[in-house]
Amino acid sequence: MSRPVTAPLSALTLGAAVLDASGSILAANDAFARLAGADGRSLSGRPFFEEFAAAEAVREHAKSFLEASGPLEVDLQVPAFGAALGDFRIRMRAFDAGSRRRALVLVEEGSEIMRLRSVESSYDRALKLVSHARHEINNSLMGILGHLEILLSQAGVPDSIRKRAEILLEESERIRDCVAELDSVRKR
Repeated sequence: MSRPVTAPLSALTLGAAVLDASGSILAANDAFARLAGADGRSLSGRPFFEEFAAAEAVREHAKSFLEASGPLEVDLQVPAFGAALGDFRIRMRAFDAGSRRRALVLVEEGSEIMRLRSVESSYDRALKLVSHARHEINNSLMGILGHLEILLSQAGVPDSIRKRAEILLEESERIRDCVAELDSVRKR
């Protein structure tokens, strides 16, 4: 296999392989070989759909890929892969390499899937906390700003209090702007 294809695959921590138009493996990284149970044997030329795609759901997509009858974009969770047991996520994307049809196959172990779900869950919790904090801060700021504006609109307020109230007003408006920026980041 040429170096340009295998070099990027070896950099991946999840199992990765490139298939040719017949479904044979052109290149695979070490993680893919380990999950497939290759035990040091070369995977080059071995038929992916027959040997490694143990899940019936994956085999269903073999025909559309092999006959080039449509785009292949599969993202499945399967109970086993090759010689390995456990939950796996198999993602396949077909592409054209010049006049030849190829597919990239990525295999993630259940532990990696669970780790990603945990990261996503932590991020979702952080977003909820940001939303909660935004509401709490905005409610308090509205009260502060309202009281300060009423105070500053009155006649006869001593200069020392007026000056401190203006500083509080400026700082409260700055905090309001920071909260608005935090909210815009949350919405992106």
